[in-house]
Formats: sequence, C-alpha cells, structure tokens
Amino acid sequence: MTSLASYWIVGAAQGGTNHHYGEFIREGFWKLFWADNDSRNLSASARSQVNLSKRIKPGDYIAIKKKLGGANDRGEVIIRAVGQVEKAGRQKGKIQVKWLATDLNKLIAGTGWGSSIHGPFTLEEKNVREVFSLICPHRKSNITNDVIAIAEGIGVDKTTKQALVNARLGQGAFGDDVLNRWDNRCAVTGSRVRQAINASHIKPWCDSSNSERLDPFNGLPLVASIHALFDAGYISFDDTGSIVVSSELSAVERTIYGITGGRLRKTPAKKTCQYLRYHRNTVFRR
Repeated sequence: MTSLASYWIVGAAQGGTNHHYGEFIREGFWKLFWADNDSRNLSASARSQVNLSKRIKPGDYIAIKKKLGGANDRGEVIIRAVGQVEKAGRQKGKIQVKWLATDLNKLIAGTGWGSSIHGPFTLEEKNVREVFSLICPHRKSNITNDVIAIAEGIGVDKTTKQALVNARLGQGAFGDDVLNRWDNRCAVTGSRVRQAINASHIKPWCDSSNSERLDPFNGLPLVASIHALFDAGYISFDDTGSIVVSSELSAVERTIYGITGGRLRKTPAKKTCQYLRYHRNTVFRR
C-alpha cells in the first residue's frame, strides 16, 4: 500500500515580489527559489521552509496561493492553482507538478498562510478541504470521474488502484467486508437483496485518504433509497445508531421513506462512530 497523500499550500513569489505563477504553470513545476542556496547563508525560517519542501512526495497535492496584505490584512489568500506532484527529484530545487486547475480566483479567509510553504495537511482541516474541493468537490463527485482519477493516480500501485476502483463501485473486498460486518443485510431495513444494497462510504470518497476508502468501518450497506438520502446529507446516524433527519426533509417525505424513528440494526463500532461524526459535521444538512 502506498503512503497517504499530503496536501500543501505554497507561494509563487520570491522575497515578496517577482510573482512566478506563470512560469510554474507553463513549465509544470514548483520550487522554493532559495532552496539551492548554501543553507549556512539562510535564515532559520528559510532553512525550515527548505526542510519542509523536502517532505513533498509524488502523489501529494499542492495549491499555489497569493497572500492578500495591506493595512486591513485578515490572513486571507487567493488560491491560484491546484495540482498533483509527479516527481520530487528536486533537480535545481524543482518539484514537478501536474496542474489540474489553473487561473483560479478562490478567496480563502483567515488562514495565516503567509509563508512560502505550509503543510503537510490532511482533508480533516476545513480550509484545506475548501481549497482542494476545487479539483474534487465531493458534492459533485461521480463514479465515472472518480474511477478515471484512480486510473490516472500518481504513486499508487496497480493492485491498490484495482482495490480502490472496486471500493468506489461498492464491490470487491470493501463491499464484501462492509456487508459481512452487517450480517449481509441492509444496516437499516435488514433487507438481504444484494442487488438493492450499496456499500456506501460514510466519510465521502473525495474527503477520504486511500486507506479510509478501503476501510470497511467507513462503510454502511444501505438499500438504494436510504443510501441516496445518506449520501445527499438528508439523513445521518448518531453514535447510538439512531437516524438523524435533516430539517430540509418534510414530514411527508419522511413517511414515504419510512425513516421516522429508524435506526441502525446494531450499535456502530467505535471506529465507525468516528466516520459518522465526520458525516454529521460535514455532509449532514441540519
């Protein structure tokens, strides 16, 4: 299994001036311009940033930001581009990047991202998730695009790619393990009709690391209608397994789907509860 991708926020200026954004995009790379200097001539802050840049690896994601300053500086940045690291050989300090989205103008508030490099981050952090949703917004995610993204993934071996494809489709070892944990039934209705049951990811696919995507504790076997409501955030489950219903779902709709007073057929495992808390905090429509 490959190591998990990390997420980085980087700058494109040298000494606060000479914005190199265009050069980075045209030539497909990013670099710290002082990384080639003798470390003995660098400040402690510059040395720290150089050391941080050496932790960037193939498969990581990187976003170029531009800091908004001035008298009323509120720590805001503009995200200009987002890409995935292809090679981190650092020839002449360069890290090769496949830019996935460019010429963006996304304002991210209150980040404190004033230095030339910040990270490594995970998608657990709200501001980071907002940045990288520019290339993978789970609300707009679809199976076809996700499978293509897996196939084109960098730094992921063939066996892992196949396991991820199967997991995205709710099949393979992931689907089997999720069903086995729930006695081969829908976790809510108890249905045994396999063709009507989807192995649904609790923490959305696009917010999950590869290991989380393959983790059966991050799945619930749900019949199609319940699965659709869960994915769209109209329902969730608390730590005891009781259904939590969004205020956006009318009483009539609740009756149609038969979810009033519903619950999971058994109390979710501790690890599953962690994923459910993420779902309630991030996906659920309150």
